[in-house]
Amino acid sequence: MDMASQPIFIGDTFQKKSRNGSRGEYVHLLDEEFYKISSFNSIPPFFMTLVSSSNHWMFIASTGGLSAGRINADHALFPYYTVDKITENHENTGAKSIFLVQREGKRFLWEI
Repeated sequence: MDMASQPIFIGDTFQKKSRNGSRGEYVHLLDEEFYKISSFNSIPPFFMTLVSSSNHWMFIASTGGLSAGRINADHALFPYYTVDKITENHENTGAKSIFLVQREGKRFLWEI
């Protein structure tokens, strides 16, 4: 079997291509309720603003780009950019390693 046609696993979970759009649902895990978005990779990129009562803030894009700080833009931990630049800047605001590993006859996708 050639490598391109072999299945991919994350842990013991087989990864299959979704032909459907994204969908959301509430799920329970360890006695807590969470909102799960299935097929999130089919959603166009979106932007979130997170604030706190102690003047901390973060702007984060679903692509992984972010800016964060305290009080105002002069106190940013990451460059204070416009939405389009933050969305496109995900490779510069955090480390990411992706490995496709062949082990025991299975392919695994590891992200760190």
